[in-house]
Amino acid sequence: MTDFIRPFMLSDGLFRGIITRTGGIMQEINKRKEYPEPVALLLSEAITLTALLSSALKYEGVFTLQIKGDGAVKTLVVDETSDGGIRAYARFEEEELDKVAPESIKNRGSVPALLGGGYMVFTMDNSDGSERYQGMVELEGSTLAECAHKYFQQSEQIETAIKIAVAAPHEDNPWKSGGMLLQRMPESGGNKEIQKSEEEIEDEWNTDVILMGSLTDKEILDDALTPENILYRLYHEQDTRVFDEKSLHFECRCSRSRIVGVLKSFAEKDLKEMQKDGKISLTCEFCGTTYDVDEKDLKA
Repeated sequence: MTDFIRPFMLSDGLFRGIITRTGGIMQEINKRKEYPEPVALLLSEAITLTALLSSALKYEGVFTLQIKGDGAVKTLVVDETSDGGIRAYARFEEEELDKVAPESIKNRGSVPALLGGGYMVFTMDNSDGSERYQGMVELEGSTLAECAHKYFQQSEQIETAIKIAVAAPHEDNPWKSGGMLLQRMPESGGNKEIQKSEEEIEDEWNTDVILMGSLTDKEILDDALTPENILYRLYHEQDTRVFDEKSLHFECRCSRSRIVGVLKSFAEKDLKEMQKDGKISLTCEFCGTTYDVDEKDLKA
């Protein structure tokens, strides 16, 4: 079970794209913190969206997707390091979740049914301290992919198409999730040697987006289909270049030293209030690891 992203280019470099699979990461997360299935499916979609969006950017550091809602699911957070380490968590109200029937989720879409109103924020923090990139969009759409598409329409003005599929474990099948992103390169990023009119490029773009839309969820999630298989099925009549695969993996960056470092920023009075039986217990939201910190740790 391999998680990866695979970049590619179409139409002599005029369009770029990414194919990803992230089911193994969700499998690892759910081992540590078993989420209710509707929440886990939504979190799996957020993980796949993060893999696609972060891979479309050049950065050395951490890319974070944060989603806030006023529905049963209050928060989704996913972050990915530039070396492919991904972690994620969700916060939700169990009583509110019980009121949302599966049919409601199916008919309204996971975003309005589970998240309600709210917003999605993309943040890119470079490790070299250079300028931080951030974008935000309201939750308008039935899926997270549709909300992200709205962002590109409104803010980036980069024509972008996104398709994501997720599936919960069934019988012997593990968690499965994957997706595809296609972007029309800005004029300055295209191949200037290509002699095509704007109308021809527009027609090619529309055709490629339609072809991507024909990709079924089953094909996206089929481990037997490599990215090359998928691209051949969709774009075998075009000039297609596929680049090296980058592996993705679950990785939580929590540690005792980080926890102690955070606690040291609190006033002594606040630390006393946090203590129970002479120690402070903190649990990582991402991986579920609990750290017990006593006064000796804080003074060390």
